[in-house]
Amino acid sequence: EVDDSNQMILDFGDGFFGVIYSSLKRGLGFHVFGTEGEYFDGVLNGQPLYDKNDKVSMIRGSMGMMHLTDHQLFLGESHIYEDINQLADWVLNGIEPYCTCEHARHVIEIIEAAYQSAEEGRVVELKTSFEPLPLEKLGV
Repeated sequence: EVDDSNQMILDFGDGFFGVIYSSLKRGLGFHVFGTEGEYFDGVLNGQPLYDKNDKVSMIRGSMGMMHLTDHQLFLGESHIYEDINQLADWVLNGIEPYCTCEHARHVIEIIEAAYQSAEEGRVVELKTSFEPLPLEKLGV
């Protein structure tokens, strides 16, 4: 019961904007661009970050599925297996998951605020925030 396609314009302040577009028809993708370069589909400023012929490392790197076996990567809804494996890693090894409850709450607020903004025709200010993980913890 959700829209097939969504588009959001995010205002981070100080003239910094982001555009989010999602579509059930197009699949997953992430495109970031700015005055100093762009990232899209595993390519940063024209340089591939992953071997396009190595689907496993491309999915692991671009989708953040670092805990999955090669088999789990290609199962439907593989992000659920990633979540379970992150939880197991936390319980067994004390390694905290990538996303916190605060992060998830913030993402949900963004989605709900986008729908509210579209319905009411006005900017909706966010009330939540979260502390992002340092890049080192993500293996970047």
